Amino acid sequence: MSKPKKKKPKQKYPSKFMVQWRHISVIDREIRKGGYPSAPKLAGMLELSDRTIKRHIHFMRWDLGAPIEYESSEKGYYYSEDDWSLPPIRVSEGELFAVVLAERALRGMHSHPIATKVQQVFNKIALQLPDEIEIDPGTLAGDVGFETEAVAPPNPEAFGVIAKALRENRTIQMTYYKLGADQTVERTVDPYAMRCIKGEWYLVGRSHGYDHVPIFHVGRIRDIKATDEKFDRDEIDFDADEYFKHSLGASQSPETVEVKIKFFGWAARYVAERKWHPNQKIRENKDGSVVLKMRVGWLSEVCMWVMGFGPSAKVMAPDNLKDMVKDRLDDTLNQYK
Repeated sequence: MSKPKKKKPKQKYPSKFMVQWRHISVIDREIRKGGYPSAPKLAGMLELSDRTIKRHIHFMRWDLGAPIEYESSEKGYYYSEDDWSLPPIRVSEGELFAVVLAERALRGMHSHPIATKVQQVFNKIALQLPDEIEIDPGTLAGDVGFETEAVAPPNPEAFGVIAKALRENRTIQMTYYKLGADQTVERTVDPYAMRCIKGEWYLVGRSHGYDHVPIFHVGRIRDIKATDEKFDRDEIDFDADEYFKHSLGASQSPETVEVKIKFFGWAARYVAERKWHPNQKIRENKDGSVVLKMRVGWLSEVCMWVMGFGPSAKVMAPDNLKDMVKDRLDDTLNQYK
């Protein structure tokens, strides 16, 4: 048995072999139950034609050596040798380790609407694994785990409506809670893209009645429904990668500015070892400090990020970012007076 093949780029469906092998696995399972399954019954379970089921059984008999017999009195199939089994799949330790890690990573997604769908995909992969293997999967990644940040899980209903609207190029109507204004607003949106940034899901789309393309936090959508109206995606000049090109997180601005920030001590070493932005440039100084340059679009986002480093970071440019940090520090100090 061949191991599951890695999907090729732009391949929409699983390989023909893997689809056939999944069907054979189900046929084998049903025959082993001892209920004499017929071709029509198996065809109904797998949503295939009787002819396709018979081709699979012919393959099992002559290519895999399966002792499949037909019992006319029961009008179904059975195994004449109880100890026969499908050829075992060959899985390397590295491949099995990757599968186990994927399953553990999935546990951290339990709060996301797509978790159930991903679990179903994982179960299909697991179906191809042998009942017995020489390596205990539990020992492969016993000390490896995944911890997620504190994120707000999106509304499953909203997530599903948006995902379908994206596929169908369909306009949606929603009630949206604006965190900064502490109020809800009604919006009609042509959804262009949905993206997960630092564990949070965001929707980008044209908001009817406005000239810009805003970002909506999916977790703040209160009510949502798809409309009968559709938009032509081919007429839209929108590129999600270009849209987020200059953002440090979930933000966007039509204008960009170059920022220069100096980091000291532990922060210098921490910043130097990470990729914060696609266009960043880092200069390491002899005294151990580093200077980070990058072109960004929304300074408020950079301001909050810089403040997280406390006295280990200093804004060097632009001046309005310096003033923004000073003002917020003053406001913070006032909280403790």
